[in-house]
Amino acid sequence: MKRFFSLMMCLAVFVISLPLISPVKTDASSQYEDYINEVFKIVNQERAANGVEPLRLNSDLCKAAAVRSQEINTLFEHTRPDGTDCYTVLEEMNIQYLGMGENIAAGASTPESVMKNWMNSTGHRANILRSDFTDIGIGVVYIPGSYYGWYWTQIFTYSKFRRSITVEDFGSKTYGDTPFKISASNSGSGGNNYTYSSSNKNVAEVSDDGTVTIKGAGSAEITVTLPENYFYEEASVKKKLTVSKRSVTLTDVNYAEKTRVLANSIKGDDVDIDYDKLNIDAVTLNGDQVTADVSGIVLTGSAAKNYQLASAAAKITLSPDEISSITVDCDGSTKKYIRFVGSTFAVSAPTELGHYVTNWLIDGKSVSTDEKYTLTVTGDLSLTALTDETKLGDVDLDGMVTAVDASAILSEYAELSSGSSGTFTRIQKAAADVDNNYLTDSRDASMILSYYAYLSSNGVINDMIPWLKQQ
Repeated sequence: MKRFFSLMMCLAVFVISLPLISPVKTDASSQYEDYINEVFKIVNQERAANGVEPLRLNSDLCKAAAVRSQEINTLFEHTRPDGTDCYTVLEEMNIQYLGMGENIAAGASTPESVMKNWMNSTGHRANILRSDFTDIGIGVVYIPGSYYGWYWTQIFTYSKFRRSITVEDFGSKTYGDTPFKISASNSGSGGNNYTYSSSNKNVAEVSDDGTVTIKGAGSAEITVTLPENYFYEEASVKKKLTVSKRSVTLTDVNYAEKTRVLANSIKGDDVDIDYDKLNIDAVTLNGDQVTADVSGIVLTGSAAKNYQLASAAAKITLSPDEISSITVDCDGSTKKYIRFVGSTFAVSAPTELGHYVTNWLIDGKSVSTDEKYTLTVTGDLSLTALTDETKLGDVDLDGMVTAVDASAILSEYAELSSGSSGTFTRIQKAAADVDNNYLTDSRDASMILSYYAYLSSNGVINDMIPWLKQQ
């Protein structure tokens, strides 16, 4: 009949624990090393399955367990053959601890079988799963001719208590919020000397007293630590802090003076708007005031990453001298732009299909021969764009619209998509822009192929513009 015993002892002795090692070779007969490590692995698997921290394999405890495995062949009890209690083996080896427990077994021939027997026994299972324990020593010996043959011992100890830290949730935080203090508690006693650290000081910094100062939008892990002391092991917990961007709204703008009002912004931050990207979409005159819809609002500055716009557009009130109108006449068509005084932008002419700009005129004088005219707005201005004509769709300028032209457009589009400026001349660009959207893209090539298919089926060469009007 095989017998199994369990003992838990907590001694009123408090000492500093010795170095802990895991896993290790032991002096308890190297032939049993694989058995020892297998038992150790199963113990921690069981602890993990029950939500308990893993143990560490301690070489000194393994030596003590090896001695006890030899002794229980003589006396299968938690009392040693000399009549002393089992824990005296630790004192003999000068092993320091606060509390200990012992499991013994005999007869099982494998780590799996002995662990199964221990886990099916209430007392042994309690030792294996006790959360206070931090270290384990395992001993096993086979004694030929003995009553049970195999003898197993587990010795559990803790040299310091474990404790857990609880940190209250930080809640919803936004850039610009006032500093707040971390609220923490722990399951131990005798001190709350926490230390703090932040994984991202660009988002948050933590002072020695646990005060968190928000530095920017983003996320950071805040670590709260209790250092080890005479009675307790070190404990720590990580808490995620997420800081949202502060929402701002453009409420006024003066381009000439480069001033703005960003509602809800923090005074002193380097955050502004990119004036060169602003665009006035609509203007309503009301006496000497102008109500304008402004779009293209982009934040800039070193602190811009900490803000987000409540809207990418705004309705603002200006005085008439803050904006100017630029009128472009081209081939009988007129296009009007409204821009801030002092802004710089490129003007496009409303050319007809197959036409391209050859000259820009102010008061009959040439000011540019570029495809687009770039100017700095100083006041109301009237421009005239002169154009020339090419055959729409005839990209290779051979007098015909064919699949070759579509192929040329696709090649140009691939270059433009890769970031290249392309190779088409201004005349070729005008011929290629079949849909008249000021772009050379795959849609133009598709329309040319459709037109070419139409020509091929009808056996005639025709002007592409009348064909487009039929579509």
